[in-house]
Amino acid sequence: MLELIASYKADFSKYIADELYKWRAVKHFQDNWDIDAEDFAMMLKASLAGTGNLLESRVWPAEMMRQYSIKYPEDIRKAFRGLFNEDRPLVERIELFIGAVEQVHQRLDRDGNLQHYHNENVVSTYLWLRYPDKYYIYKPTIASNLCNKLGLDIRLRGRGAEAVSEAYQVYDIISEILAKDEEYLAMLSDKLNRDCYADNYCKTATIDFAYYVGKYMKDEKMTIATSLPYKTWDEAIVRVLGDNDAPMKATEIAEIVKRKGYYHTTGKTPWMSISRNLTENTYSLYKSAGSGYHTLSDNGKSKYLSIIRGQRSVVSVSYQQPKQESSSPIVAENTATESDNSYDSTKFLSEVFMAEEEYNRLRSQLLSKKNIILQGAPGVGKTFLARRLAYSIMGKRDDGHICLVQFHQNYSYEDFVEGYKPAGDGFELRKGIFYKFCEQAKSNPEERYFFIIDEINRGNLSKIFGELLMLIEKGYRGAKGCITLAYSGEKFYVPDNLYIIGMMNTADRSLAMIDYALRRRFSFFTLKPGFESDGFKHRQAELGNAKYNTLVARIIELNKAIVKDNSLGAGFEIGHSYLCFESAAEVNDQWLYAVVYHDIIPMLEEYWFDNPTSVDEWSAKLTAILND
Repeated sequence: MLELIASYKADFSKYIADELYKWRAVKHFQDNWDIDAEDFAMMLKASLAGTGNLLESRVWPAEMMRQYSIKYPEDIRKAFRGLFNEDRPLVERIELFIGAVEQVHQRLDRDGNLQHYHNENVVSTYLWLRYPDKYYIYKPTIASNLCNKLGLDIRLRGRGAEAVSEAYQVYDIISEILAKDEEYLAMLSDKLNRDCYADNYCKTATIDFAYYVGKYMKDEKMTIATSLPYKTWDEAIVRVLGDNDAPMKATEIAEIVKRKGYYHTTGKTPWMSISRNLTENTYSLYKSAGSGYHTLSDNGKSKYLSIIRGQRSVVSVSYQQPKQESSSPIVAENTATESDNSYDSTKFLSEVFMAEEEYNRLRSQLLSKKNIILQGAPGVGKTFLARRLAYSIMGKRDDGHICLVQFHQNYSYEDFVEGYKPAGDGFELRKGIFYKFCEQAKSNPEERYFFIIDEINRGNLSKIFGELLMLIEKGYRGAKGCITLAYSGEKFYVPDNLYIIGMMNTADRSLAMIDYALRRRFSFFTLKPGFESDGFKHRQAELGNAKYNTLVARIIELNKAIVKDNSLGAGFEIGHSYLCFESAAEVNDQWLYAVVYHDIIPMLEEYWFDNPTSVDEWSAKLTAILND
């Protein structure tokens, strides 16, 4: 470890300037956080305003949380109170917080196709911001690579909140060493200013060290990759080009480019190409043919900058303008009218990229078995498909006949069926969500009802279902299968007109095997990426984008490599939903950039955490498409 710290200190001066935003983020959060604020949503927005890419990378969890707090401020306030309650065990708090956020998310996700990604990584960031003298940011890839460098045989991946707790124990050792290193403390103190958190216990310093060792040292020849946070786009351009601190016009940027010797694509003419229209500005700056270049793009909403050397991005900047609440997909109202509520197999196949024969088999399987589990890799559209499968069977879009829940480690029989809950000074018997939905279905036996369970194998299934393991089976449906419930003693049965659709992610290594008793009662249907489906090909042809087509072809090749990899297999393929779009206008270079750099490559880093050669190989193949 001391050798790694020595290397960290040796690179400190050239490394730290671009990482100080972490210390500034903590200071900004501490200055603004007030859980009792009258306007909780505004306070939360102000507190997270300095987090930059810590909570805005890949899937924008901070923006999702801001939207939750606007719609349901008291629910989110309560969730944070629980997370920051130091009287309860850490693992329990993390799991409860994730579950609470998911419940709020379900109220806003009307179509069932949105993701908020408030996972252990994001929750650990909230903990660190609130208690920076105790906690750290936990990211599986970084923590695992760090443990490998330290020679520690610790399995973190796939262990959820328990992995956070175990990684923290390793980080505690490192923070103690850094806090006693007088040379390092002097170096750090010299860099921290009044806008930075003091970090007296070197917790944020430990995070920085972990990122340095766990990510940047995996290839000693690699230039350090950095995400640079800027308040404005002009500031980003000026900082990267390294001249002055004043905003510049395009012509002024071009002059700097000429002086610094950047070139156009041909490598012959010393000028910067500037492409402009009403919605987009794109700058391409080339410094000697083949050795490296900058690309900057602005579509009026999101702005990206990348510096490439060889095939590797060594600097990546994204600056996103504030979103208008009215345009947020999270709070968008369902504008469907009675006249357009009809839904059939044709509409299903136009929205879900699946072959017609597959749909027919899936529909028949659910109607016959009554219970089905959709399993597949990330991005194959399990939740999106499940809801639309229900629509197609009902013949209409009717969310009143659908109930969606997500299982987690703390989900119980009491939540699902019935149980005693605190009420005033005592307890009262309350019915669970499945019980209530069954009663709703019983009251309307001529209609079909669909109970959808996301992450079905994340819960303790025997604990959740209890005696319902028998009742959900087709042969025991209806009054003939009536049994006595354990708490209330009342007679209960699962009606014939209720169908259960479960979903499980085959790429999540943390998931235990499905209980055999439950497996016998469900049919399993594997969803594959839909790149080869007629629907996807038709959509692709309508788009007519050459780079998009090349990216699709490359991902199909990538999936073949994943299937052949003995450590992965078909359950880890890249799903088609990453390349789905609402309108052709949004598919431009920066959209493709975001898909590759913020969705696919991070996933490959997770898949091949122990095989950096494969990550580099496929990252190069994918990023090369963007540079053509």
